[in-house]
Amino acid sequence: MRIYHNIPALNALRVNQKNINQSTKILEQLSSGIRINKAADDAAGLAISQKMRSQIRGLEKAERNILDGVSLIQTAEGGLQTIQKMLQRARELAVQAANDSFTDTDRELIQNEIDKLKQGIDQIANQTHFNNIYLLNGGLGSTQSPGGGSISSPDWADNVLQDPVINSQGQLYFSTNEGYPDSTIDDNQRLVYDSGTSAIYSKPSVWIDGDQVYLDQSMTYNSSTKEFTDGANGLKVTQLVEKAGYYKDKFEVKYIIENTSSSNKNIGFQFHMDTKIGDDDAAPFIVNGTNIFNNIEYSGNNVPDSFIVYNNTNTGTSNNELQAHGILKTTTITHGAGATSTFDILIPPDKFRIGRYSEVDDRSWTTTTGTNPFGDSGYSVIWDERALAPGESMEVNTFYGISVPPTISDPPGPDNNFNGPLKIQTGPNAGNIFEIELTDARTNALGIDNLSVLTSTNAQSAIGLIDVAIQKVSSERSKFGAFQNALEHIFNNAGNYNENITGAESRISDADMALTMTKFAKSNILNQSSQAMLAQSNQMPQGILQLLK
Repeated sequence: MRIYHNIPALNALRVNQKNINQSTKILEQLSSGIRINKAADDAAGLAISQKMRSQIRGLEKAERNILDGVSLIQTAEGGLQTIQKMLQRARELAVQAANDSFTDTDRELIQNEIDKLKQGIDQIANQTHFNNIYLLNGGLGSTQSPGGGSISSPDWADNVLQDPVINSQGQLYFSTNEGYPDSTIDDNQRLVYDSGTSAIYSKPSVWIDGDQVYLDQSMTYNSSTKEFTDGANGLKVTQLVEKAGYYKDKFEVKYIIENTSSSNKNIGFQFHMDTKIGDDDAAPFIVNGTNIFNNIEYSGNNVPDSFIVYNNTNTGTSNNELQAHGILKTTTITHGAGATSTFDILIPPDKFRIGRYSEVDDRSWTTTTGTNPFGDSGYSVIWDERALAPGESMEVNTFYGISVPPTISDPPGPDNNFNGPLKIQTGPNAGNIFEIELTDARTNALGIDNLSVLTSTNAQSAIGLIDVAIQKVSSERSKFGAFQNALEHIFNNAGNYNENITGAESRISDADMALTMTKFAKSNILNQSSQAMLAQSNQMPQGILQLLK
């Protein structure tokens, strides 16, 4: 009999500790519902489980990706649906114009509606986007429509131009701020004349029943409402100015001229600007590639789409690389980086005049007024008088800003243009890609940008061109429909895959609660038994004390 080492007690203690550890593990499984709570629980099972969990979480995100892809396709197809309706209307008008019971005047009215439809088609194609990804302009990225800030214009675009200055008489002053990146030529440069904001010389005017009424002289300007009013003549003119273009490098100047009198009036409008490019107050023009130094007037179809005004001093802080750019007719500019800027003109002007700033604003001006070389330059854009009933209004607009200096390349373009199909990640692994081909639904891509119905022959040709455009849009809509159906099938498959692999992972990592409770009951009994035996083994040395008495 030994008292120094109580071997039975040590054995009972070891077994009791083992039972306690087992009970702790079982309690952890029961409380978490997971069989593998740490690597020691099942090393191989943990590795397999974690790989499956990566697949499961990837599939969950892929399912959301697929749904986003479906929404993107639906957005694109909805835009094409609207374009197709507009094409159907254009075809209807072309069929109408092909009939010789209509005069040339009638066909001009039909042409006006077709032109508006074309503008609408381009606007839809250029503005249909999903999360700033443009879907119907060939995937070129965002475009800028006049009068609104482009969602995806680069951050530096906000600083290309200074905010417009409008003095107490409503006169305008435009200048650059930081200009384009990679160029200092266009930094902090004048685009129009000023001698402090109180001496701006821009003199737009209204033509009313043969008389000329200057906005800054004969009308009252309200700077809060941007309105000029003339109670005597029954006129109200609203002047709106904001930055436009993908690079926000143009100002759109819009006028809403309303007949507030009680009688019909013939009303026209004349926009005027005293140009000064940098330090050149006699800045010459470029029209259709020709340098203009003398008085000149363009009218009717000869009015150019746009013009350039450039610094010609080669002195001071600017030179002939500094150029202003005006737009007179609807124009789309494609930038080198792939983005486009569309400038919509509401009503094409009837006349465009270049001459001396202090003379070209006068209605009676002719190309022989004053000196033939204009010297101190300016220009006017004129919309002839048209009948306005009481309460009716007309809206006219023009654009003026800067153009990219010839010595630099185009500024950086958008980061959301796509050179190829759009990729949808449809699975949890690399290479699980579904490609969506974007389309170009602009009028030039549809082949109807020069659509004309001004003659019966032109109308016949227009019918054929529109038929081709309708077929192309139908084909693209069918393609998007096929993409959507395919993605929906992939979504269903991803859901089934996710369900099956989740079940497999569950069988590896989840605890079987019934089996675990059985183990827990067994563990409790063993704990009680081992604790009782530990107590008994501790009592055994007490018998040896009897021998020592």
